[in-house]
Amino acid sequence: FSTGMKQKVAIGRSIIHDPKVIMFDEPTAGLDVLAAQTVIEFMQQARAMKKLVVLSTHDMFDAEKLCDRVAIMHRSAVVAAGTVKELLTQTKQTNLEAAFTSIVGTEAMFEAQAAAEEKQLAMMNQKKKGLLSRWK
Repeated sequence: FSTGMKQKVAIGRSIIHDPKVIMFDEPTAGLDVLAAQTVIEFMQQARAMKKLVVLSTHDMFDAEKLCDRVAIMHRSAVVAAGTVKELLTQTKQTNLEAAFTSIVGTEAMFEAQAAAEEKQLAMMNQKKKGLLSRWK
């Protein structure tokens, strides 16, 4: 099965019993555009039916569109929380992605990128050592 198919089955299993609280973790990951739109519409309908919908996502566009309140996490800690409008006003930004970047800071983005590059380099060095030991 494809990633999208597995995601659809997981979502279906979690909502089949009509829960009052629904938690979604990256619900549109791996889905095609139409399937992702269906999931977003479902979350909007659940919200309209006064269900509690908790969304964990890296997609700030979805979060901005779907959430009444947002908590921004960085390094396992909540660094900002409030309504989308409050976070936009606080950061003087026009969208949640820009607000996120403003709150977390571009320095943190560079640190994360450098850490990822360092990890990749270490993995490459391990592979190189493995290849060299085979030639001895």
